[in-house]
Amino acid sequence: MHYVELAFGHFRSNGEPLPTHLIALAEQRVLTVFCQCFRGAQKYNPIGGWMPNGSLMIEPSTIIRAYASEIERHSARLAALARELREMLEQSSVLLVIVLMDGVMYWEEANASV
Repeated sequence: MHYVELAFGHFRSNGEPLPTHLIALAEQRVLTVFCQCFRGAQKYNPIGGWMPNGSLMIEPSTIIRAYASEIERHSARLAALARELREMLEQSSVLLVIVLMDGVMYWEEANASV
């Protein structure tokens, strides 16, 4: 089992805040791709921090997370998505995290058989 996250801050690399419509577009894009690949995803909006040039910057951010039993066939698409978002949002980076973890994933669905 894996969890997959894509995270980005709401400020451009030059310190300017991103327009809200651009943040919404990026969130929709990631949610769409994650749902196509993994059947679902969740969006979180924490406050994040990073250290550009040694000075602390605190900013709102977005994390989109999905859980997956299989990830390998989606690796290239995920890397391309991260690149697309970095360019669209004029970021110095976006964070793509793929973590292998022990556990069981079970979908509770109507008419499901185990």
